[in-house]
Amino acid sequence: LKVMPKASTKLQGFLREYCISLHLSCHPCIVGLFGIAFQSKEHYCFAQELVIGRDLFAVIQPKVGIPESSVKRCVLQISSALEFIHSHGLVHRDVKPENILLLDSQCCQVKLA
Repeated sequence: LKVMPKASTKLQGFLREYCISLHLSCHPCIVGLFGIAFQSKEHYCFAQELVIGRDLFAVIQPKVGIPESSVKRCVLQISSALEFIHSHGLVHRDVKPENILLLDSQCCQVKLA
């Protein structure tokens, strides 16, 4: 569930993010989105795919890193997701390890959030 506080989010901004996320969620390396959006008194919300696993930041060991083979698998999938985003004339603007979700510890399947 993506939750955005109304205090710092305009309705137009929420709807824009929802529509873009819905449009891009068909890519296998981008977090999926269900066509459900709603609001409470204090928040705007939309339903996203539940990704069970850890983010890349939690897996990278300080001064050790992660194995090269895992890096290659991760980069291939994230670059595919970014290429898809760019092909639609969009830019992610927040690519960081915390937004790369790992479905397994070897980076065999990752999702960009």
